[in-house]
Amino acid sequence: AALTQFDEMKQAGMLDVVGYNTMLKSHLAQGRSDDARILLREMAAHGVQANKVTFNELLHARVVAKDTRGVWTLIDDMQKAGVHANSVTCSILLKSLSIHSRPQ
Repeated sequence: AALTQFDEMKQAGMLDVVGYNTMLKSHLAQGRSDDARILLREMAAHGVQANKVTFNELLHARVVAKDTRGVWTLIDDMQKAGVHANSVTCSILLKSLSIHSRPQ
């Protein structure tokens, strides 16, 4: 139902960054990171710029997946997009340090 509504809004040209971020978060919550990456490219193609919320959601998913390389790739992507880290970004990065430094 949500995907249908999203597609209808997209076709009507009614989507903004909040709409995309909502669907992005849904994809990530369901473990569909490939769909999230596709959605990120789609945002750019439609002229919708990713914001701090977009990147923080993606970063959190990479931290949970223990994908250190992916985390730093996203940080680079944030910088290239001119999106600056905020306190949420820093919290996510600190979480990654605690997750990755735990003994196995």
